[in-house]
Amino acid sequence: MRQIELKTITIADRTEGMPDSLDYRDQLLQLLRIPAQGLTIDQMEVPLRIIRKLRASNGAVTLEEDEYKFLLELLNSTQFRIVAPEIVEMRDALKAAPVAPI
Repeated sequence: MRQIELKTITIADRTEGMPDSLDYRDQLLQLLRIPAQGLTIDQMEVPLRIIRKLRASNGAVTLEEDEYKFLLELLNSTQFRIVAPEIVEMRDALKAAPVAPI
């Protein structure tokens, strides 16, 4: 299991039309709810479990290893519409998520 801190960080070098901040929880929920590649019904089980956990989270979320791998793969395969180092920082934070104590 992995423990992921759900931070909100300010987007430092923003331009017109860009959000002021990047909320990890909200961004991950959006990626899971509207995956760019689409999903079959059979593929929805893992993202639905993650969505439930993210909605119930308060500052951090603990994911099973299959959920963690799915989320990291989704984040890595997503084509973002803005270029911001904060997005890379979010991905790096997920990659570095520690194993949760049992």
